[in-house]
Amino acid sequence: MLSFSRRHILATIAVLPIGGCGFEPVYGTGKAASALAGKLQIEEKNGRKEFEFRDRLQQRIGRAGGASPYYLAYQITVEEKELVISSSVEIIRYNLIGDLTYSIRERGTGNFVFRDKVSSTTSYSATSETFPTRVAERAANVRLAHSLADQVFTRLSITAKDWLK
Repeated sequence: MLSFSRRHILATIAVLPIGGCGFEPVYGTGKAASALAGKLQIEEKNGRKEFEFRDRLQQRIGRAGGASPYYLAYQITVEEKELVISSSVEIIRYNLIGDLTYSIRERGTGNFVFRDKVSSTTSYSATSETFPTRVAERAANVRLAHSLADQVFTRLSITAKDWLK
């Protein structure tokens, strides 16, 4: 028995305009995200945040060899702000605000093909004990670096069709 539902009809009508709007999938075989694999070498820097950022981005894009046609340079800055102060005037929560500026150059010409900036925020709780507070701070820095890397990957995936040859 054929059953018509107003919801099904409205959903079908709502989806129809999206097909002609120019949007296309980013992920998948032959799409921009997969085209980045092995073509982008990421700058190596010292520091825990830098390591976590680079490692996460390489997990998403893939490792590039020395002959990769593009090079990503970046700068991470993290600011720590007191978020919650208890009635006994102790700081019990911190915000970490991370900003990352990055640029992509062609290796052959040295020309910039893409520049952007991303930001993210995370927080952690402080206790009266030093060790748990340091563990929480380190975990927050890792979360922040991963968040920044995920944002960079998303933006590169979206824009790669414009600059990737």
